[in-house]
Amino acid sequence: SDVYKRQGINAEYGRRQVDALMPKLSKKQLEKQKAELEAQLAAERAAKECAAASEAERLRIIGEEEARTKAEAEKVRRVEEVMRLKEESNSFGPFKAHRASLQKASLGDLIELINWERYKHDSVLPDPDSEKELNSMMSEWQHFVSEDTEEILSTIERSALVMQTMHERIPELKDEGKYHRVGWYQQRIHEMQLENRRRIGEATAITLQNIEKLANKDREVKRTWASKNMSYSIWGNLNPQHKVPRMLDMDQAGITFDLPKCLSRGVHAVRCLQTTFDHVCIDGNMPDNDDKRSLGGVLCFDFLALPPFERPALHWRMQHLPIDFLKTAVLNHTNCPTPNADGTALELPHNVVPLNVKFKVEEHLLVREPVTVGWWDHIGRKWSTLGVESSSFNPQTREVSCETVVFSPISLVQSKSLDIPYRSWFLTPTGLNRAMLSIEMKTHTIRVELTEHVATLLQPDLPELKAIFNKPMPPTSLAAALARSGFTINPVDADIEHVETLVAKEPLVEQQLHEDMSMLIQGYTFRGSVWNQAAGRNKCIVQAAEKPDYEIDPMTETYKGLLHMWENEAVKIGILQCDETAAIYKEKFETTHLRMENVLQPTMPDQSAANIRESSLPFQECVRHMLDATRLFSFC
Repeated sequence: SDVYKRQGINAEYGRRQVDALMPKLSKKQLEKQKAELEAQLAAERAAKECAAASEAERLRIIGEEEARTKAEAEKVRRVEEVMRLKEESNSFGPFKAHRASLQKASLGDLIELINWERYKHDSVLPDPDSEKELNSMMSEWQHFVSEDTEEILSTIERSALVMQTMHERIPELKDEGKYHRVGWYQQRIHEMQLENRRRIGEATAITLQNIEKLANKDREVKRTWASKNMSYSIWGNLNPQHKVPRMLDMDQAGITFDLPKCLSRGVHAVRCLQTTFDHVCIDGNMPDNDDKRSLGGVLCFDFLALPPFERPALHWRMQHLPIDFLKTAVLNHTNCPTPNADGTALELPHNVVPLNVKFKVEEHLLVREPVTVGWWDHIGRKWSTLGVESSSFNPQTREVSCETVVFSPISLVQSKSLDIPYRSWFLTPTGLNRAMLSIEMKTHTIRVELTEHVATLLQPDLPELKAIFNKPMPPTSLAAALARSGFTINPVDADIEHVETLVAKEPLVEQQLHEDMSMLIQGYTFRGSVWNQAAGRNKCIVQAAEKPDYEIDPMTETYKGLLHMWENEAVKIGILQCDETAAIYKEKFETTHLRMENVLQPTMPDQSAANIRESSLPFQECVRHMLDATRLFSFC
């Protein structure tokens, strides 16, 4: 410790000696020294800033030079591309003209096939291909007058059958290339739906006027008129002393429901109407705000006041009927939704007991979990599921049941995007003029065999699809039939308005790609690309691989991505240089061409080229129509 003390004393002594030798600076000297130091630092900063500015200027000049070089190269590329596409278009022109004449002949064969299938089904209904017969039927129906409920309902059933044939005719028109007639058919169907609504009201008015004639000895009315597309049931208790039942079972219609409490104490009737056609949400020209669609028609319940009963007067019977009494005959009940304060939305009834409803659906409807029942919101113009619980489906009896606080109109509903986006798809040749299209969905896989003119459903084999399973049909007609059963296999752009991950493709780009694929399907296998949606609306991406042997599937590494696009006022295609396993999508492509054949020609195997030459135009057109109907690039 004495040593450490001596060392500390010596260090302190040395420091004091050094301080004593250094001259003390005045305040001005210290300020001058500080100013010199700050000036030195400022000079160093200025030098660094000057160097950074010089480097930035150098990089700017380099960047401008690179951009100029790139722009000049792009200009040259576009000039060369325009010349190349023009040359390819000129060389493709004669082939296109020849192909158009062959397409016309093939279309004639398809029309003859469709007409023959329709001719084999004997029917007294108007020919759905004859606008004259359909117009005559509509005119006669509008002028039809009857005072008999059954006669009026029979005209509604007839119109429903006609609408079915027209719905089936619309996809045939698309296969026949008669797109200009589709709008006329849709307009006529809408007019029939509106006329059906009017006729249903007319039949109801006549039924209520004659309700006493339908009553039994206890003055209870329970009557059902049932047909293929409609069940019309009326229940009434004409004796105000009798207690109203808690539940009604309309056994002939296959409908059971709890009765809500009517807010009127007078005698009334309950009309129960189930139709396979829509007569509720048909007011037309309204924005599509709904992400759901009804499946299998609509079920309506209405509480109706009764007109004054007939009374004897001398030698005849008199009945006083208020003018348009049916317009004021609808009665409120406890389970009615009510408009909010500003009338912009419907609100659920409060403090009410949910009602149990059971009804049957058609055999061709595929009901999938979760089963959903909705009620029609006429203000929001959409199907709502609020207040509907415990929905279930019995596949043996095909009966749907639910608990709902809203009473009428209700329907089995499903999401418009239930099956989209498709998980994956592939299209491959399986023989001469024969190919297989497979679409994997969330719940099922659709497999369709494509041949000359017709497509055949091979999977899934479900009871609901027995009418179309393994049955050759025109491709668009098959897609439409699957859609009527509940598959989203024939979608439109409105179906994905509520799906943020999907972008509908530009029709021109999509349809041109479909034609290119159909022309080469005999020698190539096609499948979807993970980058298709990332490319945007004006571009489609497909993967293609050579398949010279029908029995051997191509290996994964043989697939190449093809980018089909609308760019610089031209439709073109090139090989995409972005691997399917890349972390992000980077759009870079090789030399573009007018047609897919020009892109694949340099590496096309001789056997694939021979197979393509042997394929027939009717087969290629069938593939094209099926791709147009399913729109794989928009919905996968």
